[in-house]
Amino acid sequence: MKTMITHFNIDNSTKYTVKSRGVNMTEGNFMTEKSRQRIMAEIRSLEATRPEITDRIGAARLQGGLEENEELLMALEDMQRLEQSLGRQTDNLVDAQIIQPISLGKKKNVAVGTTVTIVNIDTDQEHIYTVLGVHDSDPTNGIISYKSPMGAELLTREVDDEIEVNGTYYEITKIVAKKQQ
Repeated sequence: MKTMITHFNIDNSTKYTVKSRGVNMTEGNFMTEKSRQRIMAEIRSLEATRPEITDRIGAARLQGGLEENEELLMALEDMQRLEQSLGRQTDNLVDAQIIQPISLGKKKNVAVGTTVTIVNIDTDQEHIYTVLGVHDSDPTNGIISYKSPMGAELLTREVDDEIEVNGTYYEITKIVAKKQQ
């Protein structure tokens, strides 16, 4: 079994939370249509389980009150977890703005939806990231959120710009728009 060690440097500054180079990083809930569909499917799935839990609560109430009625307590806890999950998923869709596909090819500036190639200035190690929304983020597959430290630092930058993230310096070598999967 392989072990993956991940750590994050916590930055208590407001460097990535307010306006960064004219781009408001606190407003907007950008996501791809694929993420919106995934969240909506999760909501439908959760709502489909509600009647079963309601039936369990009704059946358990017929067996007596709350005292020593473990089935009722478990059913009530399940309903509470369901409602919390529904609330979280519904909140994910509040003010959602779908990331519109951009024309394919080389781009002048990094924007949400572009793929960026950067090189670590010290080690010459190359990294490729696609900048998307929070709900699309999948760092292990090179998809980062525009709100992440790296994504926020990349936004609006151009080829040959140097950026610094957590004390490491990178140079942007390529900006392209690819077809979103």
